[in-house]
Amino acid sequence: MMRTHPPFAAAARGFTIVEFMVAVAIGLIISLVIGQVFVGSRQSFSSQDDAARMQEAMRYASQILTRNIRLSGYRNNSGLDPNGIFPKATTPAITGANNVATAGLPFGTDPVAPTAASPVVVPDTITVRYQGSGSGTAADGTIVDCIGTSIDFGFMASNTFGIRPVTKPDGMLSSALFCSTDGGTTWPLANELIADVDNMQILYGIDTDNDGSANAYVRINDVADIDTIVSVRVWLLMRSPTASNINITSATFTLAGVNYTYNDRFVRRVLSTTINLRNRTL
Repeated sequence: MMRTHPPFAAAARGFTIVEFMVAVAIGLIISLVIGQVFVGSRQSFSSQDDAARMQEAMRYASQILTRNIRLSGYRNNSGLDPNGIFPKATTPAITGANNVATAGLPFGTDPVAPTAASPVVVPDTITVRYQGSGSGTAADGTIVDCIGTSIDFGFMASNTFGIRPVTKPDGMLSSALFCSTDGGTTWPLANELIADVDNMQILYGIDTDNDGSANAYVRINDVADIDTIVSVRVWLLMRSPTASNINITSATFTLAGVNYTYNDRFVRRVLSTTINLRNRTL
């Protein structure tokens, strides 16, 4: 007797090994494409996030430096002799230091591809002083120092801005813009203002013909008379919070006429701002 097979028997026998391998290969290709798209999207998001954070840091740095430097020489009694309140020999309304050697600043600390080609940076510092406002027993909150503390009538704020080394939570050595309220004697971690700042360079606008406008911008060491300073030009070199996975070729940035060349994977931007002094000490 002849055995018959159901008509669907041939269709139920499954895939051959060749068909299975082709299906696996197609699946792997699709997974690879999706993975590349995901990684690319993640890198793009990370780059955009870093750019946004740098932009916000630059905005805040400009704001806080402008606010404090403009207050330089402010007196709560304009009738008093400014040189009596801010004696040039001891506590001038504005002063600074050029190329301050600071131990511990990171050089060549690219976590992706460490290099010793990054420049050795010796940033500048600037100190501004101004009096407060209030009743003498309680500040009215209109005058604050660089960390936001209100300064009362009869008291003086002394703010020194500088670049200091810091260690990030992941253990990476970095540098940041700090403010010292004791003339640069101490730099508490709580006084970190802006993270990821590589350098700060400063030129001082001097008025040589007494018309209220700067005739030249010079280093603090070249200022013959502090009282001739009418404006300040500040450069900050900002660095991205994280290193890019894309190899960045050599990049050169100019701050106060000096070139700084980096060969690492960080993105950098230069902030430059000129600040006029409202309370010129005469």
